[in-house]
Amino acid sequence: LSLIYRDNIYRRFESAAKWVVIGGVVTAMLLAGWKGREWAFTFWGEEITSPLVSIVSASVLIAIQVEGSVLNRIFSARWARQLGRLSYSAYVFHLIFAPYFYHVVVPRLCAYMRPHFAVLASAAIALCLTLLLSLLSAIFIEGPAFQMKGKLRYGAERRRGADSGMAED
Repeated sequence: LSLIYRDNIYRRFESAAKWVVIGGVVTAMLLAGWKGREWAFTFWGEEITSPLVSIVSASVLIAIQVEGSVLNRIFSARWARQLGRLSYSAYVFHLIFAPYFYHVVVPRLCAYMRPHFAVLASAAIALCLTLLLSLLSAIFIEGPAFQMKGKLRYGAERRRGADSGMAED
């Protein structure tokens, strides 16, 4: 996106980005409700969902950059910036939990509720757990590591005697 930021194509798409986001999200929700969760992993499901996710993601990034837009105001809020600071650790922890929740928790919840609600409940639990662990990681691991970074020396070490030249008699 940074390569075409000042280009005509970007400016044309900028006004339509929010509608592409809304249309893409509605399409994804309709497909999930109509076809079910297994369909997304079939050949045709991947042929449709992969480009859909890419186009919607690019549209979200463009819509966020429109000055004064709703998405710009939402993502400029303090809580959104704080959430952005947790993004890497949330990414790492979601990689750990996503397969477990998808393959273990969802089927168990399906015994007690409709499959669509089981997926939503599992996603909500996984999101809360991921954010909690990301916050704990930021406080107890990343924070001290950044403080330690200022105290550690790195790079070539200089000798004091070598820099001062010859010693005086």
